[in-house]
Amino acid sequence: MFGDLTKEERDTCVNKFRDGIINVIISTNILSRGFDMQTIKLVINLDVPIQKGKPDYENYMHRIGRSGRFGNSGVALTLLEREEDEAAFFNIVDHYKLNDKVKPLEGGGK
Repeated sequence: MFGDLTKEERDTCVNKFRDGIINVIISTNILSRGFDMQTIKLVINLDVPIQKGKPDYENYMHRIGRSGRFGNSGVALTLLEREEDEAAFFNIVDHYKLNDKVKPLEGGGK
């Protein structure tokens, strides 16, 4: 919940993550840009970024770009709980022509 933290508290959390003291970090869009760590292998999106009722293509790409940085492989998982998330997600997938990269999880919905 970075949104509720002061800048100093956020910096402390990020530094602990970078140093391996903590190995999970939960954030909003605040870490979607300018946070480069080669070791991030998994990004989980709890929602799809939507701006003014439309898919936020750029922010989504920055979010999932935290995984598999610098030629390393990684996974980006996006949870689609709300109808607007699902519609926005598939709009983003079409926009970036990622249809061949998207796979549903076994036991998940669609």
